[in-house]
Amino acid sequence: MIYLGKAAPYQSDGSGCIVDPSLPIAAPSAGNAQEKLGYWPSYANVSPGCRGTYLRWLSSGKCDPETDIGYVFLYFYGLERRLLVDQPPPGEVELLVAEVVRLRGIYSGNGSFDGYSRRLIETVETARAIVDPASARPYTPDLSLPAGPMSLPLKIAIGRKVVADEPLEFDLAIAGLMGLPWDVAPRNTLVMDRARSAFLRSLRVRFDKAFPLGFKLRNRKDSRLQLDYRPASAGLRVNLGAAAALGHLPDPATLNWTKLVSLAAEVSSELEPYAKMLAYHPERADSLAALGVCPPDLLADTAVKAQAWLSGLASPIAVTPFGDVARHAIGAREAKWTLRHHRLVAETLAKVGRGLEPDPADGTERLEDATEVLVIADAGCIAPNSPGFGAAAAAAVLVAAVARTHGIGAAPVEQAWLAQIRSRLNLTAGEMLRLSARLMWLRKSNAGIAKAKRLLAGANAEQRETVAWSAAIAAAAGGIMGKPEVAILETIYDKLEVPRRNLYTTIHGTVAASAVPAVDPVTVSAEAKPAVHSIPRPTQTTRAGLDEERLERVRAETERVSSVLADIFAEEDEGAPAQPANEVDPAQPFPGLDNAHAAFLKVLSTKPSWTRAAFEVAAREADLMPDGALEAINEWAFEQFDEPLIEDDELLTLNASLLGRVTGRADAA
Repeated sequence: MIYLGKAAPYQSDGSGCIVDPSLPIAAPSAGNAQEKLGYWPSYANVSPGCRGTYLRWLSSGKCDPETDIGYVFLYFYGLERRLLVDQPPPGEVELLVAEVVRLRGIYSGNGSFDGYSRRLIETVETARAIVDPASARPYTPDLSLPAGPMSLPLKIAIGRKVVADEPLEFDLAIAGLMGLPWDVAPRNTLVMDRARSAFLRSLRVRFDKAFPLGFKLRNRKDSRLQLDYRPASAGLRVNLGAAAALGHLPDPATLNWTKLVSLAAEVSSELEPYAKMLAYHPERADSLAALGVCPPDLLADTAVKAQAWLSGLASPIAVTPFGDVARHAIGAREAKWTLRHHRLVAETLAKVGRGLEPDPADGTERLEDATEVLVIADAGCIAPNSPGFGAAAAAAVLVAAVARTHGIGAAPVEQAWLAQIRSRLNLTAGEMLRLSARLMWLRKSNAGIAKAKRLLAGANAEQRETVAWSAAIAAAAGGIMGKPEVAILETIYDKLEVPRRNLYTTIHGTVAASAVPAVDPVTVSAEAKPAVHSIPRPTQTTRAGLDEERLERVRAETERVSSVLADIFAEEDEGAPAQPANEVDPAQPFPGLDNAHAAFLKVLSTKPSWTRAAFEVAAREADLMPDGALEAINEWAFEQFDEPLIEDDELLTLNASLLGRVTGRADAA
């Protein structure tokens, strides 16, 4: 299947493929194997070494997948010339087409060879149909192929539909659309490359609605189909227009496609966010995150497994490991979760009508794959925005802390508070569900007054009073309100800058509300009776005594509650330094971080990592609670740099790159 003879000068008429036996060759070697053939190679113009390599490839079966594609093209030029210029008999045509198909099976990974070889096969089929219409097979376009100029079979198929005044079905219409010139139908390459299947699915739905009978092209009298073919071989001339039977067909590229172009542009624009997600985060293709960026008509077929997982969660509050939530929400599988992951998961769940506790907006929480979080199935709990919800969220921290101290269990304390906070702040059902989930999460934490104060940053006096009142209500719900408990509540009211008289009013109101009404008449004053003198009874040897066992139980319970409450609410050492811990020195080198934590951060920055024990010792030496200090420094880092400064694992490791930026700012200051 090669030409032998003398080639015409300058490859005229595609003669560059002709093997000239009179030209010298060199045996293939490692040296000449690296020689480049250049663009549009010809046997006459390449080096003797390249000729030797080409002949070796021909004689070895023409099947080495590592061969330079230039040699494959040099051979292909001969097949193309024989099929389209020489017009061999049908039997030889079958053999030549089979050879092209064989080469495609080996070398179609090269985009250029794939395009030229495919068009050659299509053109041969077209030429055969022109000569013998009865042998023509129905044309079915392949929409998975890269967009490019319309092939001849496609042009003929569309042209015949137009002449017959028949509408185009979806596949034929979209194949023609993608074959239009760019100035007629510009295409979003990002969408076509990354989301072609989604584009076609969405476009099919819109197409069926817009053109239920098919897309109809109006013919033009001045439009004539040119049977042109762009050969791979330089200088090759191919004339397929000799058959007059196709002279009356219009050129589809010259007809009016405006309505279909507009529809495709609309779909492409809506799909662009989805295509960008697939380009930068392909792991999210089958996650809930994909639902937030794909068009509505694709929702049913997108992230099917993730949607099934979401539907299977318990309602209204589901307890599930964070690793499962993250995998289905954002398609990520991480061993170390950061606040950025936490936020992304919460945002993704919000887009599908779900809430998440813990809320990443409340600060850093240490989450691992097995950490059980709460998914809330109520759209009303996603973004509570009533004026009172912020205060209720901060109050929940103290209520949960109080609930953990009572022997009666957390549920009665929480329910007693929830029953009163709803009417006090006029909260919605969704916000109440969010508070219930938050209390469930807080039962497992050790958060207290410090976190409540952070959540109340910028709160007004009324909101602070609501939080203090909530602590008193929760403490009273346990049934124990002795002097130690009152003293601790007084400390809470002082730290929240709420007058103590409000505390006493709340206590008295709670006690009065819980008092048992009298069943019998109440004695106001005893009736005065005349004095009667009787003989004294003998002295009793026994006397009524107090129930010492019951008193001991009450005393022990009071001491236990007071001890736990003191641990939770009195988070700052009684021997506090002269300068308050929350005071910020404008001259200190870490803007936004209070003086105590800034000094502690200077100590931490002296080593790249700390053991947990050493970190706790250093924190206590700085008069700080270890977990609270870690949370405060990381929250400051997130506000300043959007990432944590200290990675909390078996070792507490300082982020080296971020530490450089922090210390750089400190040096500059």
